[in-house]
Amino acid sequence: MEFISEPLEKKQHVLIVDKESTQLTQILQSELKKYSSEVYVTPKIPLTIDRFDYVFFINEKSASNKIGNRPKQKIIFIFLNRRSMAHSTAKIIGKQNLNAKVIHFLSDKVDAEDLEKILWFSFSESDE
Repeated sequence: MEFISEPLEKKQHVLIVDKESTQLTQILQSELKKYSSEVYVTPKIPLTIDRFDYVFFINEKSASNKIGNRPKQKIIFIFLNRRSMAHSTAKIIGKQNLNAKVIHFLSDKVDAEDLEKILWFSFSESDE
């Protein structure tokens, strides 16, 4: 009897929450699909985000109060040209000791180099 063993590729489940359907969401979704990720995009925060490995909130301040601590998930808040929202979200995350990251851009536009930095920071263990 012969057994064949093949590695299984587990697809990462990614959620992008973006009320405004920004340009960032479109390019982020496209880029993540290149890496065999199942990407879901929604304008509202679902009742549960437990099934997702990565959750990106685009310009979404109120989510930091709703998500709770999720040590097995990567939660990333990205703010485009919204300094005060990014700052207050970072404060909430720090006070509640949440496993989340905050990224702020001074512009509404994100280019390929910026996207590469977003992905690196999102998937790394770095907090800088």
